[in-house]
Amino acid sequence: DMTKFADLWVPIRPGTDAAYLLACIHVILKEFHVDRKAGYFNQYIKKYTNLPYLVTLEEKDGHYSSGRFLRASDLTAYQDEENAEWKLPLLDNDGEMRLPGGNVGHRWETEKKGRWNLKPEDTATGLEFEPRLTLMDGEYEDAQVEFADFTHTFNTELGTTPGKGVPATMALRGVPTTLIEQADGTKVRVTTAFDMLLAQFGVARGLSGEYPDSYDDADKPFTPAWQEQETGIDRNLVLRVAREWAETAEKTEGKCLFITGSGVLHWYHGGPLIYRAEAVMGVLTGCQGVNGGGFAHYVGTEKIRPFAAIGTLGGAADWGGPSRQMNSTSYFYFHTDQWRYDGMELEPLWAPRAEVFPAKGQHAADQNVTAVQNGWLPFQPQIDKKNPMEVIKEARAAGCDTDQKVKDWVISQFKDGSMDFALADVDAPENHPKVLWIWRANLIGTSMRGHEYNLKHMLGTHNNVLGEDRAEGMIKGVKWHEEAPLGKLDLIYNVNLRMDSSANYSDIVLPTAHWYEKYDLACTDLHSFFHPFTPAHDPAWEAKDDWDTFKVISKKISEMAKDVMPDPVEDLVMTALSTDTPDELAQPMGELKDWTEGQSEPISGKTFPNIAVVERDYTKIHDKYTTLGPNMEKPMGYGAKGIKADMSEFVQELKESYLVGEKDGRVDMSDARQVCEVILRISPESDGEVSHKLFETLSEQTGLPLTDLVEDEREIRHHYPDLISQPRRSITSPHWSAIESAGRTYCPWTMNIETLKPWHTLTGRQEIYYDHRMFRELGEELPTYKPPVDMVVIGDVAPADVKAKGAKLFRYLTPHGKWSIHSMFWDSWHMMNMFRGGQVIWINDDDAKEIDVVDNDWVEVYNENGISVVRAVVSHTVPRDTSIFYHSSERHVNVPFSSLARERGVSDLRGGNNNAPTRIMMN
Repeated sequence: DMTKFADLWVPIRPGTDAAYLLACIHVILKEFHVDRKAGYFNQYIKKYTNLPYLVTLEEKDGHYSSGRFLRASDLTAYQDEENAEWKLPLLDNDGEMRLPGGNVGHRWETEKKGRWNLKPEDTATGLEFEPRLTLMDGEYEDAQVEFADFTHTFNTELGTTPGKGVPATMALRGVPTTLIEQADGTKVRVTTAFDMLLAQFGVARGLSGEYPDSYDDADKPFTPAWQEQETGIDRNLVLRVAREWAETAEKTEGKCLFITGSGVLHWYHGGPLIYRAEAVMGVLTGCQGVNGGGFAHYVGTEKIRPFAAIGTLGGAADWGGPSRQMNSTSYFYFHTDQWRYDGMELEPLWAPRAEVFPAKGQHAADQNVTAVQNGWLPFQPQIDKKNPMEVIKEARAAGCDTDQKVKDWVISQFKDGSMDFALADVDAPENHPKVLWIWRANLIGTSMRGHEYNLKHMLGTHNNVLGEDRAEGMIKGVKWHEEAPLGKLDLIYNVNLRMDSSANYSDIVLPTAHWYEKYDLACTDLHSFFHPFTPAHDPAWEAKDDWDTFKVISKKISEMAKDVMPDPVEDLVMTALSTDTPDELAQPMGELKDWTEGQSEPISGKTFPNIAVVERDYTKIHDKYTTLGPNMEKPMGYGAKGIKADMSEFVQELKESYLVGEKDGRVDMSDARQVCEVILRISPESDGEVSHKLFETLSEQTGLPLTDLVEDEREIRHHYPDLISQPRRSITSPHWSAIESAGRTYCPWTMNIETLKPWHTLTGRQEIYYDHRMFRELGEELPTYKPPVDMVVIGDVAPADVKAKGAKLFRYLTPHGKWSIHSMFWDSWHMMNMFRGGQVIWINDDDAKEIDVVDNDWVEVYNENGISVVRAVVSHTVPRDTSIFYHSSERHVNVPFSSLARERGVSDLRGGNNNAPTRIMMN
């Protein structure tokens, strides 16, 4: 539908968006950065990106490959710098070495503060300077550097890729370099990230090597002719869009905007490469951080505006912590046993020079194991076949009388093999998840990728999984059980306001108040207003609002605990290393020093997950749930993203407020209205004084006068009754990157651009070059293109089965619901009468003829992962070989029985929903 509003429609081959965008970037780099240096673009990337920084080159087989950034610790002049491994020098226009501020090493300084900013100053001398963007502006040597080409790793025509994918190839291109003497007396060859970028994109500048000779050279990425083969788009459309975008951005100083939906993120390379290409195209033309320009990615409401407040309350950080959390992708990938069905070998993803990470394994499961072992990702449960509370008891019995000794003892147990992570034997019965709470989310219906695997392995119920295990023999780090467990869960609780798919599969459904039956707040990262919920009438029957639901449960737990667990107990909590904390400095140089292979020692918070000893008093759950905890009154005890402040004065105000009040000496949070007011009072997005307080901290960290941003808004206080009379707008907050003064719309990174406050990155700038070893070995240190994965050759479709049934292969897309966007009630009378009254799949009219399907026929959509039974919508608007099944449909609404299931001997099994043919693919 969006295309009808467009001046130009580029009907791209699905999944190849990055190829098109990178070809546009090739043109922009050549015409606006090399042939002619557009002044605005040139100054923008010097000031706000990491492109001027120096990349070290690693010699190999007579040529070089990309390495890490040069660090202050490499140079004699900066040996006394605190966090020198995390500060990055560069060359100025005169060829002199300079050490700019704003790097992550400046952020976490303890000896000096106020140097975490983007001022064009040398932090060692205080002198202003302008960075040198390319070494071709001075003396240089032409050195051959290798660049990975992934064009032919997978064929865009399904089922035609040889093997399970083809290894990437390598091209050698000349790059301007120079030698730098290091502190140890050796010399290292360096170039700038900008010079690497131009070589990566094949922008010829008279240097040696395999550069394209024109835009019409189709053999070398990333020319307009090259993308034509991948995307099906005429090369002239690349030239038109690239030039129109760049010319507009130059004239308006950055007012070009990408608006992108979640569709591209559904591709395996969607976030890391397609999104990245969009972002970088905006960066190179000075659009990020400019009102009217940038990158607006709309993927739903994942975050909330006042996330410091809600994160604190949701994780009980006001009382203790840390809380136990985990990324859901890994959780469901392993606990629904989708890892066993994942037949994708990682070989086609690695650059030819890759050595370290391929040795960890050629399967996503093994890479996840490496991440958990080294503290990069959490995993729950934590310890193989052991309750962490029992582990603490063992440590105490072994003489560990301090928390530090407990941590040391735990690490010694891991080091000698007495303990291991639960992930190492995830299918062992002791490591199964047993109880699952689903709170107002249709997990088992519309949110679970790999829906049928969840039904089979976590729930142990009827399912349409057609495939067999594909990963046996591929995985090194996770124990293989010959028989995969069926039905790991014992109990599912569901807090729900309707009988959706999740409620149908739950053991206990706790009815919750509807939107118009409760007090609540609505606020997302994508909309800048706070909206209240207010009850038009009381909840029906036994339904309770969300806050009261969990209050009742917490009270019952507290009562039971007096008999079952009356005394406080100790719990061992392991958490992953976290961004926006000094954990960022844990593993320097972007290199993996794996303690499991003796390359380092396992150290909590460095090379191993953080370990914490947490006291639990289960008799106090209700008391803690209904009051604001003491951590809020600790010095610098509250905030987010590493920007914190002392909130004691605000806590005292809440105790005295007629809207909140006091309970047992603490802020009362007994009912939902009080909680809403507490959130508003401690959120910098809704309270100007709180914002000012947090900006004081940020000003001290940066050395910038940032409190000025909210000086005129200190009087603003959005009270909950104010919202009921009229929704109120969010104000500028140090936890977000936008300046949101009156009359100005939200635009990310405007604060960074206009105040010189750094991004939360390695250099403090927008990162175009990633110097971490894994990104380099993936060939993704710079933006690149990797084709859509050929799902046939990696085993998700059996081609012989397709031919036998007279079926046809399609790429399978699940975009936002065409007839139910943002409606929870896909199955309501109104929604069911909007279109066909049930699940449908859209296919091209010519494709339909090939398989004798006419509009509104019942068809079965299937692969090794599952089956959906739907009506066909035949339309010429859908690309060939592509099917579109809009998401958020319910399996139990107008879905007939499956003939394919009947062939398996199951006569009464209906087809699944849009997630039935999907599975999680770990990138």
